Amino acid sequence: KRMEKKILQDLQFELNRPTSLQFLRRYSFVSSASDEQHSIGKYLIDLTLLDYHCINLKPSLIAASATYIALYLLTYKPDESFDYYWPEELRMMTPYKTYEHLSNGIKILATLLLKISTSKPILSEYNLLFKKYEPEHLSGASTFCVKQQKLVHKLANGCCL
Repeated sequence: KRMEKKILQDLQFELNRPTSLQFLRRYSFVSSASDEQHSIGKYLIDLTLLDYHCINLKPSLIAASATYIALYLLTYKPDESFDYYWPEELRMMTPYKTYEHLSNGIKILATLLLKISTSKPILSEYNLLFKKYEPEHLSGASTFCVKQQKLVHKLANGCCL
């Protein structure tokens, strides 16, 4: 055991990379997120685990994008700006200060969500996750997202400044 630890230290190998879910928990706490917002964020993060377009995204960006999308879908108002959906508390505690910082992650996650919600039936690789997030105790996150296709489409096309 000591030898393995020594080898990892010599290689400067770090085993404790934070996950997107850990970032989401922090962002939800800081922004006083509702259970529904947090469930939608978790659903989006789980979807990214199955999509190769998300491999190179930082866990913090995935969580931040999921947080933004959840808040956008839940509180959409046509005349609101980026600051409304990404409150000051989150701008202060994350490296994501402007829409430009989040836009790539938002577009990728929204495109993924759109792909899933517009396929009939739900794509088989995502079906279990869809069912997992259907129940009431998870705020029906998956079905809620399907019902928000128009807003998700706006996010995927970058029309949400």
